[in-house]
Amino acid sequence: MATLVAISAMTTGAHAASEAPTVLYNGKYWQTRYYASNSGGHQMCLTVGAWNFAGGATGMAMIKWTKDTGAFIHIGKSSWKFADNIDVPMSISLDSKSVAGEGVTSNGNLIGITLAPDFAPKFLADFAEANSMVITFKSGNERPWKAEMSGSREAMVAFGKCVAYIGGAAPTSPVPNAGTSPVPSKPQASSPVPNSGAKKRDNGSI
Repeated sequence: MATLVAISAMTTGAHAASEAPTVLYNGKYWQTRYYASNSGGHQMCLTVGAWNFAGGATGMAMIKWTKDTGAFIHIGKSSWKFADNIDVPMSISLDSKSVAGEGVTSNGNLIGITLAPDFAPKFLADFAEANSMVITFKSGNERPWKAEMSGSREAMVAFGKCVAYIGGAAPTSPVPNAGTSPVPSKPQASSPVPNSGAKKRDNGSI
């Protein structure tokens, strides 16, 4: 199982922006940023954690929000290579709460998950309060990713303030304002998408 690592060496390649971000919270495992202009030209809030893998691959889990899209999740790994618009069965477990569904591949190495407007506040609140998070891929040969949740409350407080600043409805929260894990010995060539039988969507965007 891959384990979240300290965030100090994280790069921003998976969510390229036209301007450098403003860091709103910088914890050991989670960081929250504000982008005045992302790659699509929109203001964006982002909370991100990173994994390092044997062979030099880097993985990221990113919670994003823009005024046009609302809240969504991107999960990416530098060694992944697959076609766009493939459904990826997966689940995200926050303590005892498990959310199962399908992500959709994009940009060659990202899986996107849309959070419905009526579900997003609950997911973000559960994320803030969780002691553990496990991302499980139900196809392909990618093993589960485990996340340290220290700092997730502070990251979500900053995320909510960012959303409110841009002009959205900030998620409610019961929280007032407020050593590096070992690198997994895992093959770099793993993928959440099987080699054959992958089902492509007829319409592409998430």
